[in-house]
Amino acid sequence: MSAPHSSEVGAANHDRKVLEADVPLSRSLIWRLQREFYSRRGIHAWTDDKIPSFITSNPFIAEIYAQIVAGFLCDCVESERRESAQI
Repeated sequence: MSAPHSSEVGAANHDRKVLEADVPLSRSLIWRLQREFYSRRGIHAWTDDKIPSFITSNPFIAEIYAQIVAGFLCDCVESERRESAQI
């Protein structure tokens, strides 16, 4: 499969629509839709092959997520430290 030409990429970008802007994830449309999906499907989301269990129950992926969260928290602490130092 070849990469799209720049004119194709431009056309694809032109058709994009912004559904939401400046909305916290927990109040976003995607969050609500995902919550509704899991509420409706329950455990069947995994057992009926809708959700790849490898992604949601893999220790390697969990470790990567934990690193992302730890990095975010370190960034928050560092930001707070810098703000406190400026006062």
